[in-house]
Order: sequence, then C-alpha cells, then structure tokens
Amino acid sequence: MRFLLKCLKAFITKALQKYLQPNIPKHLQTVTRSLPITMEQEIHVRAFKQGMKEGIFYIQSKGLHSGRPLRKPIANCFVVYSSDELLYSRVYCLWVLRKFEFYLRGSVIPFIRIYDVLEALQTLNFMADLQKELKAVHDIDKLIENEKNKITIYKALHRSLAQKVLSN
Repeated sequence: MRFLLKCLKAFITKALQKYLQPNIPKHLQTVTRSLPITMEQEIHVRAFKQGMKEGIFYIQSKGLHSGRPLRKPIANCFVVYSSDELLYSRVYCLWVLRKFEFYLRGSVIPFIRIYDVLEALQTLNFMADLQKELKAVHDIDKLIENEKNKITIYKALHRSLAQKVLSN
C-alpha cells in the first residue's frame, strides 16, 4: 500500500511540474526571452525600462487591455525586437481576437507574463498563409497613422489662424 501511495505521489508531482508553469521572480523576467518563429526570424521580448533601446513595437502588460500592441512605450509594457515587418499586425490580430485574455492573471489588476506572451505568439505560425491579409492590415494601420498626422497638422493650422485673428 505504501509503495502504491509513493508511486502515485511521484506521478502527481511530475505531472504538476510538467503542466504548471513556474512562478518566475520579477527580477529574472527582464532577461531577454526569444521565440523562434521560422528559421529566418526570431522575436525577442523584454520587460520595458526607461532608457532602453527602442523596439519595433510594445505590448501592454497590465490592465484589461493586456496584450495590446502599442507604437509608443507606456509604464507597463514589454518591448519587442524582431526583423518581421508584419509582426505588429499579427499581434494586433491576436489582440482583436482576444487570444491574450486566456493568459490574464490577477484579480484586482489583471496582467500578462512574458512567458504567456511568448506562448500566445507561438500561435502566429498559422498566419504564415495569410500574408496578403496581414499586408492589408499593415497598410490600413499606416493609413490610420497618416490620417492622425494630417489631423495634427490641421489642428496646428487651426490654432495659428485663430491666433492671427486675435492678433488683428
């Protein structure tokens, strides 16, 4: 009976170690984590700190919008380095499809860990066939960015004309 209980305990312990993710201390999470997507590309994800080298984009790590790709860094984000031009569009598609919600942890302020982001990014392999659609998402993102720049210019023009009217 004792032998059976020992074997059962050993089996359960190994199964739990295999299926449960380790709780990594925060100071170790700043180390670069790499994820090979294809033979030519590699993604590096790091916790963002002020003064770091700029990445191609950022991923929000805390809040209900965890996993959202960002063009500019915020206080709670991961920085992503890659040679893939369409990676932002791919992560945007994952975020819109709410694939990061599965990995949210925390009861008061939900957050996502680096390992969870890398695990979610592994699902990007299925998007290899959708290059045309990803390129369209990328182009639409560029158009939105251009329109925002135009609005900024129009606001500056509006402001300067208002100042000219008041100076006369």
